[in-house]
Amino acid sequence: MRTSPLLTISLAVLAWAGPARADLAAPGLTVASEEVPVAAPPRPAAWELSLAGSMRVTDLDLGADRFVDQARAYGWWQADPPIMVGERVDAHYLWTPIVDVGASVAWLSGEPATGVDVEADPMRVRWIEVAASARLHWAKGRPFLPEPRVELGLAQERWVVHGTASDRLRSLIRVGIDWRLGTPRVGARLSIGYALVAASRSDGPAPPVGGVELSVGPYLRF
Repeated sequence: MRTSPLLTISLAVLAWAGPARADLAAPGLTVASEEVPVAAPPRPAAWELSLAGSMRVTDLDLGADRFVDQARAYGWWQADPPIMVGERVDAHYLWTPIVDVGASVAWLSGEPATGVDVEADPMRVRWIEVAASARLHWAKGRPFLPEPRVELGLAQERWVVHGTASDRLRSLIRVGIDWRLGTPRVGARLSIGYALVAASRSDGPAPPVGGVELSVGPYLRF
């Protein structure tokens, strides 16, 4: 039995334009389609923690020269503005688009003078400070751009002379700049600043504890 060519063409057209073709649905009918879910953007970091090694060079303290003269007058064999070394911990809350607020804790130590018996009679200074800080970051998260910073704090200074310790409370202000090198979440931070410490009321040679401070260490934002 021969099939008409017209019938063959009609069957082929019906198979191609059957009900499975959603794009040829009758007018007024809606064909459901599955939407691809869009991933939510990552939550911006709200806190930053950092741990750094610190070095404070006290040669530029306002009382450095006076200390050297007084210490030698009191009979100390050698006296120099100390290089104080220690550690610093910072915690900042990323408060607004351009301002971070936080606090820092630091402890430093040095030996500004020695007596005739160098091994048994050094003058020692230990320094523990707590400060509140504010920092600008108009760089909008881009790394290694300067971020100005200012801190106000209090410190406990322990001064050990001939084996006898005395404590005093000192106030300070520090201004400086932070640089970050890394990702928005983790990396390294370099800080440099100048610490201006309130004058000591000691009658004897008071070792300088202010000056230029350099800190380097890792940071973590979360």
